[in-house]
Amino acid sequence: MAATGHTASSSARFEFIDGLRGVAALLVAIAHLADAASDRHPGILGPGIAELASFGRYGVQIFFVLSGFVIAHSLTGGEYSFKYLGRFAARRFVRLDLPYWSVIALEVGLLWLSGWLMVEYSRELPSAGQILTNALYVQTFLGYEHILPVFWTLCYEVQFYLVLVLSLVLLEKMRNAGVAAVTLRTIASVALSLTFLWSICLFVGLLTPLREGLFLDRWFQFALGLVVYLYYRGHCDRDVLIVSVVLCVVAAVMFGSSTYRVAAPLVTAATGIAIVCSFHFASWRRLLAGPVMQFLGRISYSLYLLHLGIGWRATVLVRELIGANYSTVWAYVAFICGMLTSIVAAWIMNVLIERPAMRLARTIELPKREPRTLTGVLVPVPAP
Repeated sequence: MAATGHTASSSARFEFIDGLRGVAALLVAIAHLADAASDRHPGILGPGIAELASFGRYGVQIFFVLSGFVIAHSLTGGEYSFKYLGRFAARRFVRLDLPYWSVIALEVGLLWLSGWLMVEYSRELPSAGQILTNALYVQTFLGYEHILPVFWTLCYEVQFYLVLVLSLVLLEKMRNAGVAAVTLRTIASVALSLTFLWSICLFVGLLTPLREGLFLDRWFQFALGLVVYLYYRGHCDRDVLIVSVVLCVVAAVMFGSSTYRVAAPLVTAATGIAIVCSFHFASWRRLLAGPVMQFLGRISYSLYLLHLGIGWRATVLVRELIGANYSTVWAYVAFICGMLTSIVAAWIMNVLIERPAMRLARTIELPKREPRTLTGVLVPVPAP
């Protein structure tokens, strides 16, 4: 049975999605800043925060599923062509790259300043090649280090976006060439199903990755977000959704090659289930609809980008100022200072850079076809 169809406009807000995005960013920040607070003092924060921090590494899985859902929503109604691909890339560039490049510039400046103020934490400044490759999301492929560790996820995100839009463009070209709609549906379904299976096999260790940094081993997480969106719009049977979730669980439990490779697909499946629950249960939707979680959702991208460069340094600075008197209480003070500094910095960046970038991105119009939708090409996906 398919979900009831919705006709939300491209500007519709999904409060649960926004709140969940805030949860993911908060988890990642907690993981890194707790590590900064307890560095050189293992276990000083106690088991509670340590366990929560260890779960922070799974915030990325939440982000990838959410990206699949949100990007599918933004593509609904598109007139897919190479012109569309170009405009989509330009729109994503303005929306994501302007804040991202600002953080790269800030990090280079902070590296210089940190090396001057705290010699023991000094690092060599990034080379021109490292800065350029990071700015273009190709550092892994060309053998350069990430300027900030979290940048690896953006390399994946960009690949997800381009592969999805290019696939829709190619399907549209085939449609214009006279290929029957039923054939297109079959091609789209088989392609999504096979790549979903290939991806999850790569992730749990059943297959060897083709190349480090290539999107394939994380594609199943993004693809689950796509399936959830198709279900939300009423273009995907519930059975398809169930099978996709079950595949994540079975692959993790039966074939996961490490604790992380087991837990990450389970978190992926849980994220998909949580989003679906928000469609059907008002009480579930309200869980993340409060002003605090909505605020964190709004600043989540800035928080994700800044918490290492700003929050980590604030945490370490407090730790170093305390010196030999550093205790569990002071560790929590350092951790809280890092979190608050990260959130304030993210809010400032959101206001000064991210929001203007979003407004500018909206001026780049994507060609639309009415009344066709995303699923005019990518229609009910059969169970992988």
